[in-house]
Amino acid sequence: MPSVVRLSEARTIPATVERACDAVLETPLPEVFRHRYGVFPAITEVRGHDGEWDRAGLTRTVVLSSGATMRETLTHVARPYFVEFTLADLEGRMAAVVGSVEGHWLFEPVGTGVQISLAWNVHPASRWALLAMPLFQLFWHGYARSAFDEIESILLA
Repeated sequence: MPSVVRLSEARTIPATVERACDAVLETPLPEVFRHRYGVFPAITEVRGHDGEWDRAGLTRTVVLSSGATMRETLTHVARPYFVEFTLADLEGRMAAVVGSVEGHWLFEPVGTGVQISLAWNVHPASRWALLAMPLFQLFWHGYARSAFDEIESILLA
């Protein structure tokens, strides 16, 4: 079985924990992940779920600008501090590298703001996919930083 690859990015933003968590859960994914970064396509649409995205067990289909899709499932929500999710049934180029992802958002008070962390535990699709992980990691960090730019813009507006 291939090793799990752990990825994480964080940013401190002058906002409350509650407001930051609300922004991540309530802002449509195509607004947060609207930019392509390397091998990571932008998110263009979310299907199969309308309404609040706020409790474990909810699922939705994430559509990428490449036309590929993946299924996102909320697995644990401890609002406003922690949100856990999985990404599975990946299609397209990413499916050759990623079997599944267990991820989480963490919101921690820091001084007069909040530190928001995004982490992914990536299960490579195969042993061969491990060879692509250094490049995958590089692009993932850029993709996450771009998402944090969007979240920060939303919170500071």
